[in-house]
Amino acid sequence: KEEIKNTVRIYTRKNEDGSYKIAPIHQRPVLLIGPPGIGKTAIMEQVAEECEIGLVAYTITHHTRQSAVGLPLIKNEVFGGKEYAVTEYTMSEIIASVYQCIEKQGYKEGILFIDEIHQIFGTGSGENSGPDLSGSLKPILARDDVVFIGSTTNIEYERYFAVDPAFKRRFEKVSVKEPKLSEVKDMVALRVKSITDYHKVSMDDDVLNYAIITAKAMNYYGNNPDLTIDLVDRASAMAKLARRKAVKRVDVDKVFKTNYDMFKSMKRKDKLSTAYHEAGHALYKLMSKYNLRDDLKIVSIIPTSEYLGATISEPNDCFAPVTRKAVMEKASMSLAGRVSQEFVSKDWDFGASSDLENATSIIRSMIIEMGMDNDIYTNISLYDYNSNGHNMSPAAVDKVNDRISEIMKKVYDDTKKFLTKNKDKLDIIVNLLMKKGIISVQEITEAFERNEMKV
Repeated sequence: KEEIKNTVRIYTRKNEDGSYKIAPIHQRPVLLIGPPGIGKTAIMEQVAEECEIGLVAYTITHHTRQSAVGLPLIKNEVFGGKEYAVTEYTMSEIIASVYQCIEKQGYKEGILFIDEIHQIFGTGSGENSGPDLSGSLKPILARDDVVFIGSTTNIEYERYFAVDPAFKRRFEKVSVKEPKLSEVKDMVALRVKSITDYHKVSMDDDVLNYAIITAKAMNYYGNNPDLTIDLVDRASAMAKLARRKAVKRVDVDKVFKTNYDMFKSMKRKDKLSTAYHEAGHALYKLMSKYNLRDDLKIVSIIPTSEYLGATISEPNDCFAPVTRKAVMEKASMSLAGRVSQEFVSKDWDFGASSDLENATSIIRSMIIEMGMDNDIYTNISLYDYNSNGHNMSPAAVDKVNDRISEIMKKVYDDTKKFLTKNKDKLDIIVNLLMKKGIISVQEITEAFERNEMKV
């Protein structure tokens, strides 16, 4: 956000005579690139508010009328004392809406933010019909008073922009990642107010924080802030149907009633097995010595269509080298769920099998790709054989597999020793999960502190 905000402020700076310090024709529009649902529009809303500049957010897929219109309607409109030709059903109609936003809000400049900008390629044209909508964007990029910002995904960027050198050089790429859980609240503030106002309900910070955690726990493969925004909307509707003026935690839970019903129908021994599995992963992550690049955030044992439970971490700003100790610890971290389940049952489930597969893959990579094993192939790398499909000799395969088996036994023994030594902490996490279903790392650390335990 700061990078985008600084760019907008630089582009809108003026000289004493009122001209822009950087002429619009020399300004490189920003192109936000990242997966869907990570809040690119929400970022732009924050930037516009903090820079005191108008914003019109537009999804290009909505712009379908042009293809159905033979000749556009052209008329003149006045903005800021200047007369402009506005061609309806084309891109100039969208630009006109930016000027209308500027006048309405009393600002001097505006931002045109086009989401899914890759859709301009082919929009407004048919087979063999000539130029598409992308051609009309090029002169718009040099327009006064309007900062042009687009967004797309990495896949679509490579598919469309990378093959058009003219467009590629016009944009300044900014990579956007999923926001941290601690950042979601500020990102969705405006949208949450809009949603709760629409449903005529209120939502306090405690419920919003609960919604942020629950949204991620129940949709591990989705992205915030869209997950939270959708959940807030649905929970607000639940509160409205219950004729409550404020959204409660129970309204958030009702959105996932099917999942909670699944959890209630599970046998206690299965719940306990899942709780120990996730608690094993969580405790190992929480007490990690070498894998410091991400932090534990959420642990859940509420089942979804894709998993029985989840242990969720997010990247931090810490840099730590990838050493052999770090790789071995990562393998133990992957195996910890399976090993932890053994405290209550050896009837392993799919999650336990997946742990074994992941841990084995880590050790195999350590030997073949990283060359981090002291007893095998220390003077050459087998990466080429592993990554490019080249076959190793049967003797080499047997040698690698034997060494993997040896190391995996040590990983298992170390993991078992660690979990046994910290069984009291493991039990605290399990008890919290059995009681609440979904817990945050803050709840875990607070429980440890109450029991005078240090991590």
